[in-house]
Amino acid sequence: PPSVEEGILYTGPVEILTTTVLRAVAFKEGYVPTDVDTHRYIFIDEVIVQDNSPEGYPSTWKSRPGLDDRPADYEMDPEVTEDPRYADLMRPALLSSPTISLVTDVANLFDRDTGIYQNPQHTGSLWERPVSMEIIYPNGRESYQIDCGLRVQGGHTRDPERMPKRSWRLAFRKEYGSSEMEHRLFAEPDATEKFDTLVLRGGANQSWLHHNGFRGDNRARAQYIRDQFAKNMQGRMGWTYLHNNYAYLYINGIFWGLYNPTERATNYFGESYLGGEEDEYDAINSSELIDGEPDRWSMLLSLVHKNLAIPANYDRVANLLDLEQFTDYMLLNHWGGNEDWDHHNWYALGNRVDGKFGFYTWDSEFFFEAAGSNTVLKNTENNPGGIFHALLENAEYRLLVADRIHQHFYNGGMLTTDAALEEWNELS
Repeated sequence: PPSVEEGILYTGPVEILTTTVLRAVAFKEGYVPTDVDTHRYIFIDEVIVQDNSPEGYPSTWKSRPGLDDRPADYEMDPEVTEDPRYADLMRPALLSSPTISLVTDVANLFDRDTGIYQNPQHTGSLWERPVSMEIIYPNGRESYQIDCGLRVQGGHTRDPERMPKRSWRLAFRKEYGSSEMEHRLFAEPDATEKFDTLVLRGGANQSWLHHNGFRGDNRARAQYIRDQFAKNMQGRMGWTYLHNNYAYLYINGIFWGLYNPTERATNYFGESYLGGEEDEYDAINSSELIDGEPDRWSMLLSLVHKNLAIPANYDRVANLLDLEQFTDYMLLNHWGGNEDWDHHNWYALGNRVDGKFGFYTWDSEFFFEAAGSNTVLKNTENNPGGIFHALLENAEYRLLVADRIHQHFYNGGMLTTDAALEEWNELS
């Protein structure tokens, strides 16, 4: 970032002839300095011929401890960009979706000891770095820029042996300038315009970047649809859901691939979509409390272990869990054969003052992986499947499940083939 000690004093217009990061700040004696404004100017023709040795970047990336480094990969692969089948498509493709530009000191990402890209398996606040995030639109819409924190996001994609492409989490905090991002990122009319965090999903399973030896031939099934499809379908079934869209990511002007910005089911998300106050919500990420207090979630799990065929026990669960929302969530994941679930990849969110817990689809890259996938019998303790099978002991709940099946699987319901294909084809 520019400062009194570092940078170039402005004396006249700055000529932009190549891909450039321009950062500006103003100082005046007796006044507090302005914020640093950051804008990235990207020349698409230069991006397409991006080479593999940008100045100031390491030529290797760390692997797991004890293993040799791996060659760094910054280029746009000429096997694609120069292929006659694709060469003429590159420029319009890179202008077909919004661009997200991240700008930060190279060392924040690639320092061997402290860079978060070089050390992706480290977690927590000590591994968050300051970054400028700018959204650039190809259709003339005004761009948006904000300073925020950046962390590596995800599970097995943190393993350098499995995945060279990182997913990211953006955190909007006062220490960086603003505690929330105010911008219409998602086009849906029901989407919020305020965020305290965003996840930039890089795509892992069923993607081009996956190593083929794990769970069969992932690359042959490569699509960037499944997770967004599952989230959108939860919305089409009539429930609050996590919005997504697509964007191209650049890091300090280097093209980093197609990403999938998405919301995260935090307590802030609860206030934005369900009402009440942020500090009234308890948020659970795959059994781990991430916001709020544990008492109501622990109470729900303890009740689930009782005999729910007894009406009084069932009623107490119904006071803590939105049974219709939960049932539809389960039907969606059963219908999609979501095999990388329910032991993880789910969120639950509830207002402890006057609300009930609901469940939210997350990281559903195994939707429709194989025709024979069957998750109906998953009955993992203290996870969605365990809760579902405990509830099935109650006759009233079995009738509720039958009602929801009739609503969604018959008469043009959202889980009928024609209705689902409409959403799938739109994403395609």
